[in-house]
Amino acid sequence: MTSIHRTSLLFLSVASIAVASLPTVLESRASAVEPILNGEVGGGSVLSSDQRNKLDYGSDVQASIRPGLVLVDPLVLELAVSGWWFPSSAGYGQATMFGGGLRLEPDLGPGRLVIDGHAGLGRTGSLSRFMFDAGLGFEWSLTPSFGLGPTVRYAQLASSSSDGTADAKFWSLAIAVTLRPAPSPPPREEPPAPPPPPPVAKPVPKDSDKDGILDPDDKCPNEPAGAHPDPSPARHGCPAPDSDKDGVTDDVDKCPQEAQGPFPDPEKPGCPDGDDDHDGVYNREDQCRHEPAGLTPDPERKGCPAADRDHDTIPDATDACPDKPGAPNADPKKNGCPGLVLIDNGQIKINKPVFFATNKDTILKKSAPLLNAVGFALTHNANIRKVLVEGHTDNKGKPDKNLDLSQRRADSVKAWLIQMGVEAERLDSKGFGDTRPLVPNTTSKGRGANRRVQFTITDPANLGSGQ
Repeated sequence: MTSIHRTSLLFLSVASIAVASLPTVLESRASAVEPILNGEVGGGSVLSSDQRNKLDYGSDVQASIRPGLVLVDPLVLELAVSGWWFPSSAGYGQATMFGGGLRLEPDLGPGRLVIDGHAGLGRTGSLSRFMFDAGLGFEWSLTPSFGLGPTVRYAQLASSSSDGTADAKFWSLAIAVTLRPAPSPPPREEPPAPPPPPPVAKPVPKDSDKDGILDPDDKCPNEPAGAHPDPSPARHGCPAPDSDKDGVTDDVDKCPQEAQGPFPDPEKPGCPDGDDDHDGVYNREDQCRHEPAGLTPDPERKGCPAADRDHDTIPDATDACPDKPGAPNADPKKNGCPGLVLIDNGQIKINKPVFFATNKDTILKKSAPLLNAVGFALTHNANIRKVLVEGHTDNKGKPDKNLDLSQRRADSVKAWLIQMGVEAERLDSKGFGDTRPLVPNTTSKGRGANRRVQFTITDPANLGSGQ
């Protein structure tokens, strides 16, 4: 088989591949014949060993121009003029092909896949030979009329018996540009003829708001009367007003300027339920409407405080001495019973004095059990929110020094209780000096009674007083 035959067979194989892929991309409709123009420029290398070794050809440069006609989209019939140049140390070789072929360019959305093949007359110097090429590429559709993209191209030139070399084979990687006519605008559709006007109907009275009252008689023709129409003849066909927008119309709303909210008063339509004792339990659920539930509410009577007969803030259910005021105790058998301290008449009372060093604010160790009991009572009784630690002296000495000493002693007791774990914000301290004696300062016993520390419950007021 001669080299020309082999070359022809290779070209036919490439053409067969293109034709075989055509049915998968070709639509069964013909389009108008349109001209296109394709050109490419690129470079590559020589593949055949004879040309590389005998003629010293290594690289190549190619340029092509191919006018064509779109026969059936995506099939294009093309003319091809391609030039290939082969630089070498002894000069350069050249091959020019004049021929034609087919181009398959299915549209893939952003661009077109390109498969083409061409064959024709190849000129090298004064010699004419058979030459063909085949390409594979992708062109992005930058505009409907302009495509740009890369192409890999293979070309083969039949050998000449006079030079004793085999077929020349070479390839290139090129940039291809394709120009197409701008697409024609879609045909303009004539708007359909307007329908004939409907027959003129006899006018009838309207009811714009669909409330059953015709507009001539409706004082609110664009607002339905609704389920609660206004009873006033001057507002026939209007809804009754609802000033506070709570769903209860003003004609029955006992609180027309105040919305009833999520907890309405069952006794007064349109009004919010009250909380007479301000304990957070609405009146309709409060079984003790005039007595706050406090911090220890009765679990069986909503809104009522737990029973506490001796008013020492310890509910009877856990009070071991329910009829004697006491204070919290870790021992359940002594809880609520009188001991070192007791809660009574708005005070935390102590049955022993707090002892200090003479004329100082230093607390003596023998008062530690007493103050520890006061701290325990406070840390275990959340009902007591605020306590005033008071310091008092007798009338011996200068009043200003007595006032300062009483303040420092009250501050020392406050600091002791804070160390016991009582929150600082629950404690205040104030010295009164000799301004509030319990008894006359005429005897040493009286003066001893007046030198004292007191614990007054200020929040809530009167806690433990039975009021």
